[in-house]
Amino acid sequence: MIKIMPKIITLLELFASGGEYSFSEITAKTGLTRSNVSHLLQALCEEQMLEKVQYGKYRRGSRLTRLGLSVNPWKELIDKAGRCADNLMLWLNELAVVGMRDQEKRLTLVKRKPVKALQVEQENGKLYPADWYSTANGRVLLAFAPPATVRRIVRRCGLPARQVWREAATLPKLERELAVIRKQGYAAMEVDELIRALGVPVRDAGGETVMSLATAYPVFTCRESESEILARMKELAAELEEELKIGDIRIADLKSGLSGRSGPTRGNS
Repeated sequence: MIKIMPKIITLLELFASGGEYSFSEITAKTGLTRSNVSHLLQALCEEQMLEKVQYGKYRRGSRLTRLGLSVNPWKELIDKAGRCADNLMLWLNELAVVGMRDQEKRLTLVKRKPVKALQVEQENGKLYPADWYSTANGRVLLAFAPPATVRRIVRRCGLPARQVWREAATLPKLERELAVIRKQGYAAMEVDELIRALGVPVRDAGGETVMSLATAYPVFTCRESESEILARMKELAAELEEELKIGDIRIADLKSGLSGRSGPTRGNS
């Protein structure tokens, strides 16, 4: 037992940061034999120290999380959101954004876009500002905000301009539009005549819908249908929710970090 302890510690140190690794990556990073890794992974998964996810990788389990090995919850949140956005961006080959709501503030956790000749937010030199109304990300975050928060945001930001969201140009219309988004579980919008945007909600470990996953893509080149894109986005959102649950990451507990260097930034998305 004494001889195997250094190997166990090596494995646990690898997963302490909250990353995900395949079997081959674990053997390469730890220097342990395949036989050692196989037996230790099985034992640690049985004890809930580690967990095997459905796409063949291993990550920190709930028991290891409770031991308090994560020292920077903001970094862990952004890492998890980054993996979610990367998966969507690589699958769709288009922009992917994970956003977050903190009271009346809309924040961008991560933004990923592939290297392409055409970037959807740069068509004809136009830039699409990040606000609550002109992006699918913002509309989802607003739709799942408490009514009192929505009213404060409207008082501060005003109602959507007709050219941005014609169907929500008055308060009753805005409330109806937000109710539709909540009921259907996603936001869909035309950025312009060429660009379509979609957004789906993401819940934290406390069950609060304070995050969202969104994308924007040119409809004339996208091979996937809207229903296919939405299905994949919902799968990725569910995976992110599970990771947040395992890490017991609740946005309400992290708000004190918004003013710190490790917190997310406000910006275009």
